[in-house]
Amino acid sequence: MERKLYFGTTQQLQNKQYQYPTNFIRTSRYNMITFLPYSLALQFQRMANIYFLIIAILSFFKSISPFSPINSIAPLLFVVSLSMLRDGYEDYQKHLSDNELNSSPTTIWTSGGFVKKTWKDVLMGDIIKIDELEIISADIVVLQTSQDGICFIETSSLDGEKNLKPKQAVKETQTMECREGVIECINPNALLYNFDGTLFLESKKIQLTHKNFLLRGSKLKNVKWAIGVVVYTGIDTKVMRNSEKQKNKMSNIDRLINVRIIYILIMQTFSCLILAIIYGINCDIHNINFDYFNDDIYDPDIPNCALASLMTFAAYFLLLNTLIPISLIVSLEFVKVGQGIFMQKDREMYTAENDKYVKVFSTTINEELGQVQYVFSDKTGTLTCNKMEFKLSVCGNETYGDVSMFDKHEMSTFVGNQIIRRQSTLHSRRSTVVNEKAGIEYTFSGAVIQSIITETDPMKNPNIGLNVDTYLIRNQGDLVKENLMLLATCHECVLEFQDDGTFNYQGPSPDEIALVDAARRLNIVYRGITMGMMEVDVLGVKEKVELLFSFEFNSDRKRMSVIIKHKGVIKLYTKGADAIIKQRLGPNQPFLAGIDKKLDMFSRKGLRTLCLAMRVLDEKQFNEFSQAMNDTLGGNDAEKQQTELINKIEQNLTLIGATAVEDKLQDDVPETLADFLKANINVWMLTGDKLETAENIGRSCNLLQEQMDVFFLTPGCDILQIFNRIADHVIQKPTTKRAMIIEGIVLAVLSENENLTKYLVLLAPHLHTVICCRVTPKQKADMVRLVKNELGKITLAVGDGANDVNMIQEAHIGIGIYGQEGMRAVQASNYAIGEFKCLWKLVLFHGRQNYIRISEMILYFFYKNIIFTVPQFYFAFFCGLTGTSVFDEFFVSFYNTVFTFLPVVIRAIFDEDVFYTQQRKETLLGSKRITQGVEENDILKQSYPLLYYIGQKNTIFTNEKFFKWFSIGIFQGLACFFSFYLELNDTTFIKQSGYNNDLWFFSMSMSTAIMILVTLKLALNTQFWTIITWIAYLGTSLGTYFAYMWISNIIPSAAIFGTTQMLFSSYAFYLSLALSVLSMFILDLLMFTIKTSKDTLLNYMKRQARQNQQLDIAKISKLEKKLQEQISEMEMPGFELFQKRSLVDSSFSLSDNTSKDGDRKDNQ
Repeated sequence: MERKLYFGTTQQLQNKQYQYPTNFIRTSRYNMITFLPYSLALQFQRMANIYFLIIAILSFFKSISPFSPINSIAPLLFVVSLSMLRDGYEDYQKHLSDNELNSSPTTIWTSGGFVKKTWKDVLMGDIIKIDELEIISADIVVLQTSQDGICFIETSSLDGEKNLKPKQAVKETQTMECREGVIECINPNALLYNFDGTLFLESKKIQLTHKNFLLRGSKLKNVKWAIGVVVYTGIDTKVMRNSEKQKNKMSNIDRLINVRIIYILIMQTFSCLILAIIYGINCDIHNINFDYFNDDIYDPDIPNCALASLMTFAAYFLLLNTLIPISLIVSLEFVKVGQGIFMQKDREMYTAENDKYVKVFSTTINEELGQVQYVFSDKTGTLTCNKMEFKLSVCGNETYGDVSMFDKHEMSTFVGNQIIRRQSTLHSRRSTVVNEKAGIEYTFSGAVIQSIITETDPMKNPNIGLNVDTYLIRNQGDLVKENLMLLATCHECVLEFQDDGTFNYQGPSPDEIALVDAARRLNIVYRGITMGMMEVDVLGVKEKVELLFSFEFNSDRKRMSVIIKHKGVIKLYTKGADAIIKQRLGPNQPFLAGIDKKLDMFSRKGLRTLCLAMRVLDEKQFNEFSQAMNDTLGGNDAEKQQTELINKIEQNLTLIGATAVEDKLQDDVPETLADFLKANINVWMLTGDKLETAENIGRSCNLLQEQMDVFFLTPGCDILQIFNRIADHVIQKPTTKRAMIIEGIVLAVLSENENLTKYLVLLAPHLHTVICCRVTPKQKADMVRLVKNELGKITLAVGDGANDVNMIQEAHIGIGIYGQEGMRAVQASNYAIGEFKCLWKLVLFHGRQNYIRISEMILYFFYKNIIFTVPQFYFAFFCGLTGTSVFDEFFVSFYNTVFTFLPVVIRAIFDEDVFYTQQRKETLLGSKRITQGVEENDILKQSYPLLYYIGQKNTIFTNEKFFKWFSIGIFQGLACFFSFYLELNDTTFIKQSGYNNDLWFFSMSMSTAIMILVTLKLALNTQFWTIITWIAYLGTSLGTYFAYMWISNIIPSAAIFGTTQMLFSSYAFYLSLALSVLSMFILDLLMFTIKTSKDTLLNYMKRQARQNQQLDIAKISKLEKKLQEQISEMEMPGFELFQKRSLVDSSFSLSDNTSKDGDRKDNQ
């Protein structure tokens, strides 16, 4: 034990020496002092903001700045202020939430008795009182309760499990008023189910375990009050140990923009350096006089030409700053907000059940929705509805219940005539009982079971003559009754009474509740237990059943047993996993073969199955067992000895039946996951449930498919050996899909061994599905972090409970689901959805479109700024390198903020390349699916996930395409400048009136050509046209530009005053404009023709979806196969994996944790 604490009003003061943390918690990032510096530092993580801060500072020096400082300062202030305001508002909401939590009331023991205080006042060693339904303020050890030391807690906010967990006080503190003592316990850790300590009470040493431990954040249920002593406070509590600081999420595109900006900055610096050197050389050759320099800026010790070169460098550094567009940051903000609004208004992602649309909390990562490579999902409430439905009951050779999920061949397995009679009505059944709180749904028709129990006709109730030891089960009705008695007595459920006198069951798992509730609906009703005596209503008759022993279910035993005494007969009832029960059966089992076959069928359908078995003990056997159990008490190895005795008594069982329960999946979960796998998205399910439950859900939602080879990592296994088997499987069977199921205890071992962790990272890309069960919230985040950091892949995490917050915050993209477990997951997420199926359109459609739109927008932005800035560079050689701008100051200011702003924003919000259904309606705001009166063509939707590779592989915003657009901009800027220079240079007189072609005539001609060219370029790459698109291109772009020309023409103070009229009255202008635009645009037309001539899958599907009513399935299949081959190139070749495996094995040979050499040889 490493932590010691004193409790009680007289001894508690001794805790000050240990400096334990207070119970005050803070999840916000800033305070009044740190907000400004920390938020500013966050904003200047963007290279563009740093760059324009430097530009803004330099623009204040009038001797080098060609423009007013306001042109540089205003956009920067706008962008930074907007981002800081948004960041501050989000953090302010967290402050409000923290204050509300810290000010929550609690009851603390003082010398004057119990008094009301707040959570932040709780200290180590305080004795606190918790009332029913109250949230526990700190981690405590329970001392007393209102019900003989027993209490129940609900931990849905911690581990996602809504079911009650039984806790108890040690009998020494329950029977006396304990107000002073000493506790030694383990140091705080993140393991929710781990606690060990010792209570020193007077002269006694009392062992404390997790059964005496209540967690902060859990809710007290089913008892009026509980009293406990605080052992962990504040940041030391389990819930805070499992929480992590909020991450500042920056999209991958933003990181790439930073890199591209560095490229352009290098080019800009190089260009300015060239101009400065040339000017310096020219200055030295011609001996230019600098007497006009002021003394303030001229140092006689510095050669005049050197100073002039430096000033030339600074002047052109400012003049060419338009290479890096600050308006890109503003435009991205507008685009992402616009995309977020349309995602929130998408009716196809509306969930009627909870009346929720998609909610977008963070638009900064919209494009990453189109680049997801790994999805990490919670199970309960995320993939499932968290509702258990009792589906099937097998009693001997007879099967009762819903068999509509089985085909005709499988139906032949069932021998009960009642199934055939009910087959026609199965699909029309509806739920008769739904208990949202308990998480169960009951649709089972019990008429046949209820009738056979009381049936006396041997034709309808055949004799079976089953001997269970000395106990005879005469007929099928008695066997059914025995099965139901087992369900009604072999459990850990408790009764939760309602105000109207009725009751519901609460228990450690929803499936256990479903089984007890099913027995209740079939007239075998468990009515509670008092002093070890159960009350069971059997067909309307109340009977007393004495509970002699109860052996709980855990991950090691994988079964639960009770020993009861009913009508003078001592019975041992056991229910558990089929593999475990079959090991404990006696010889000559009449029902084993049939039940085994049916269980196999149930498992393939994803049902959660249990075997039911029993044994009858005589008085002598029971007394010997009971005495042996009592003899172990007080021994050093009491737990081990008791386990051995229990294993011994749970032998020679007789199999009497089985059950199948369905954890209902949310709508379209299997289809959504199947399309994710088709889109080459790996899916990992992370859950706190036990292995069998996780495996069953994995099969029912098609994460685990029949053709998959599944590898298990369970406690005690040889991890290295299994990893080697997976590596061999990848090498020998590269085309076979594979999955891995791993328990949380094994993950803890992996995290402590660097070599094993590296091996897992090596194998991860080859595992199509990974299921992690019995994991803590922190382990969920650790798995996400492992894939994100070590593999460098874009990750998405989705969950609905507070236990999912860590992984939601750790992933690149966090998705919260409006579920039944509170709003913590939604509040911590970037996007919130009503149910899991909404991910299909959010990721595969909106995500893909957002990536394409934003990537093309950024490339276009750099292109239009390069073609606009390059003439400034060329003009430097014709103006004597004086830093004169070739364009009017207002045109420079309005080019990005007005003339070209709206078209690129509109395109990035509305453009579509391929819609996911053939039948669609084109509206002003985008495409809508037509479903009324038209049968939707699923072929296109089934193939649509294959197009997701565009974002996954980042095929658009690449270095190659960036430099391609960059080069086109340089070429077209060169063509624009010199075409007008050559065409207009020799035209001395433009009109008979005598006006000549001055600088502004040349400048306005060139700017007009640039405006037309960039608009045509954008239009050429636009694939979805609406009225809004036309208005943006013609009205707000070219329209505002020509308006600017005519307004400036009549303002005497304008630099281009009178130029516009002269321009439009000159034939030379029109001819030069046509030749210039044509010479520049012909390159775009040529590239566009080459691009569209390729019969890619994307163009093929677009053409067919818009023009043909019938899709050629054969061609699509062929193209799918071709695309899959391209995707498979991403996977690691077998020989490379073999080489890496050899390196890993060699590293293990140098480690103390290596496996034995003999085992390694066996693996090879």
